[in-house]
Formats: sequence, structure tokens, C-alpha cells
Amino acid sequence: EYFRRRYGFSPSCRVVAAAGDNPCSAAGMLMREDADLCISLGTSDTAFMLSSTATPRADVGSIYRNPLKRLSYMPMVVYTNGSLTRESARDYDGNARSWNEFEDLVKSVPKGNNGVVGFYLPRPEIAPETNGNVSRYFNESGNSVEDSDLSLGTRCRAALEMRALAVRYHTTCLGMSKPARIVATGGGSSSPSMIQILADVLQCPVYVSPTVNSAGLGAAYRAFHAVQCEAAEKGFVDFSASISSKKDIESERVLKASPDSDSKTIYDNLYRNYIRCENLVRDDQQG
Repeated sequence: EYFRRRYGFSPSCRVVAAAGDNPCSAAGMLMREDADLCISLGTSDTAFMLSSTATPRADVGSIYRNPLKRLSYMPMVVYTNGSLTRESARDYDGNARSWNEFEDLVKSVPKGNNGVVGFYLPRPEIAPETNGNVSRYFNESGNSVEDSDLSLGTRCRAALEMRALAVRYHTTCLGMSKPARIVATGGGSSSPSMIQILADVLQCPVYVSPTVNSAGLGAAYRAFHAVQCEAAEKGFVDFSASISSKKDIESERVLKASPDSDSKTIYDNLYRNYIRCENLVRDDQQG
């Protein structure tokens, strides 16, 4: 009655349980359970997956219900230090640069950043939880590296590798399985270096979704699915099977990066060091 009076909806219009923008984006991108990891790279960064299992970790992220399937989950990690932080790393010395120059700086340092792991978090962060103004770097032994000893290229690569390593670690903490592929969205997905680092750190291909407004499309899909479920004898039908345009969306996804097998050992070692150093940052913030 409220929607009919307030917005002029038809009295026969069905109203179903709502969902937020990220769950609806999962629907709009037709994500596969335990296979697709969506990473949105914008002002804030977000990583989520439709998952058959979940491990609650309040210090890492949130667990939602899968909006598309019964008895399933959607773990999600959100990072406040996104594109603005990468921009800050790019212009760290006070000189404004283009993103092409940023790409050149990242490429000037080898994969794995010569063993350097960075935590450049000028804004209060969620995972790991910090109060802001964190700028700490560690060598491969876990010892602190002085800011003055870092090149600008090292800082820029650290900003990208930090995000990929954090996603790998925190999604694992929340019980997500190793993804079969990554679907990247947001402005940061246009960075060739960021996309390749994601592919190398998580060792899976990275695709870019052509859907501009995946949340709006997903909300429409969910409404259509609700009508189909209402009409079904058993009261529920498979979401993916109910969306006839699935193959069209799949064919439009663009492969942007494939993992370099030679980088696996490099990033496995850096990943272990990242976990150790994140714990040091957490302890320092809590102390």
C-alpha cells in the first residue's frame, strides 16, 4: 500500500525482500558460486564472492546471505584506502603525475618489489583496522624499512601489491575458496599493472565486466527471479537458469590478465611475509 501511494505502483505489483548494491551487483554480474571473486577498485575497494562456506571474522569483513541461493553466503571485505590512496602514493613527493607515469613507476621495480611489503594507509582502514596516517614498510625478513630508503617506484608498486595481498589474505580468512577467476570493476580496473598484479598474486585470470550499472541490472534480475519463484510449484527456481541473457553477458566479459606462473613463488613468499607484517601493524595500532 505504501509503494502504491508513494510511487504509484500497481496494486498487483509484488514486493520482495530487498538487497544492497553489492548483493545486487553479484546478481547483475551473474557470479558463479565458489568460483568468481568480484573486486571493485574505486574510491574504496571491495572484494566479495558467493560462497558455500563462510567464517565470520568481525576484524576482517562481513558475511551476508547469498541473494541468489538458499543456505549460501556472500562474504565481503571493504577497504577505505582505494583510488585516492593510490593517487597519494603516485604523487608522494609533491609532484602531480599522470596515471601513465604511475604505470611506468610500477614497472620500474620487479614483481615482488624486491621483497618489500608496504602498508600505506593515510585514511583509517577497516582491514587491518588502523586509525589512519600509517606508512610502514618491511623487508623480506619482516624488519622495518625507513621511508628515506624507498624509491617512488617501490612505493607505487607497494600500494598495488598491498591491495592484492590483502584481498588474498582476508578473503581466505572469511572462508572463501580460491577463485577460478576475478571479475574486476571500477576505475582501478583500467590499470594494467593493478590487473596483472591481481592475476599474479591470486594466480587466476582477471576479466573486466562490460556491465556499467550491475547493481541496477541485478535488482531487475532479482525481481524477475522472484516472479518466477512465485509461479513455480516448488517455490524456488535456480537463479542462473532463470536469466536467459547469461550467455550474452559471459561472451562480453573481456580477459585482461592471465597469471604468470613464474611469479607464483615470488608472491607466495611475499604473501607469507604480508601476513606476518599485517599482524605487526595490528599489534602496533592496538598498543
